[in-house]
Amino acid sequence: GKSYLVSGNAIKDAQKQGIFVILIDTENALDEQWLHNLGVDTSEDKLIKFNVAMIDEVAKIISEFVDQYKKDYADLPDDERPKVLFVIDSLGMLMTPTDVAHFQNGDLKGDMGRKPKALKALITNCVNMFGNLNIGMICTNHSYASQDMFNPDPVVSGGCLIADTKVLLADGTYKNIQDFSIGD
Repeated sequence: GKSYLVSGNAIKDAQKQGIFVILIDTENALDEQWLHNLGVDTSEDKLIKFNVAMIDEVAKIISEFVDQYKKDYADLPDDERPKVLFVIDSLGMLMTPTDVAHFQNGDLKGDMGRKPKALKALITNCVNMFGNLNIGMICTNHSYASQDMFNPDPVVSGGCLIADTKVLLADGTYKNIQDFSIGD
């Protein structure tokens, strides 16, 4: 449901507010027809969509965009700069060069901790770059069932919504995520 929440709600609502969306699809799952069915405007003046697999590629896209944004709008007052929203769906599918190299060599041993460090660097750099600009970011991630045979309860991986997560509504009130119904 994470792609539905991001596309059918966050992206669609951002566009209604005049926010330009840059959608980074790491799962190759968000086709144009599905986005249209959810009410997302895929025209070039409303949305750019990238299919990307590598953390480094995401960093390059964001960095180059922010550099150009600063050049184009540096002299404008804050309230006249365009609003932009980056959406990364999802962090969990992004790979490192080490992941790819190991796979190409037939070795699936993992990247020895490079991925969490690269993801932290991506998020930290984005927060610092976006600081005084009209740019925001939403990221999704996966939740996985526990792989522990002694504790088989679901375990949430970073970024997913869990019970009692508060959602800010348009009227300024909050509602727990589990209290939503289809169509809300």
